[in-house]
Amino acid sequence: MSRTSNFARQLVRSLGAKDTNYEWSIGHPPCDNRECVDVMGKGRTREVLVEVELRRGAPVANLVKIWKWLDEEGKGPYAGKKLIVVQAFTSFYDGKKSFLKENSEFLGRQMEKRYKGSVKYVPIRFDYRPYTKRAAVSVTQRAGAMRRAATKLAGQIADRV
Repeated sequence: MSRTSNFARQLVRSLGAKDTNYEWSIGHPPCDNRECVDVMGKGRTREVLVEVELRRGAPVANLVKIWKWLDEEGKGPYAGKKLIVVQAFTSFYDGKKSFLKENSEFLGRQMEKRYKGSVKYVPIRFDYRPYTKRAAVSVTQRAGAMRRAATKLAGQIADRV
């Protein structure tokens, strides 16, 4: 199990405890390939796709993946659906790595413009400093800090969706 999947599981638990109109679950591939989002929220009229960026070197790739699912030709799994795309960035993206976040936010705004009325892009920054992945370190390291961060992030997401 990866650091991101541990975080996503805790985020789903925390979102489930919030008073939202969505049914929250771990993301699953919407089509034949293996790509999926971290967390999904299913509502009556909208779906929420949540990407949690812990330490990813290219967070913009997550938005490209979602854009492909919207597919301009109307054949993608999310074509014609109303979506809220939440991209949550840890404090890892502050300082020297801020350009990665800025690039993702730019693409998110462009996607929102292109699919006006169908897609809403919501970038969120949250305080959590994920550890550097090392072979000798368990993915459950700092589990208490991870749970607290996921719970706070769930509150931020619930407030915005």
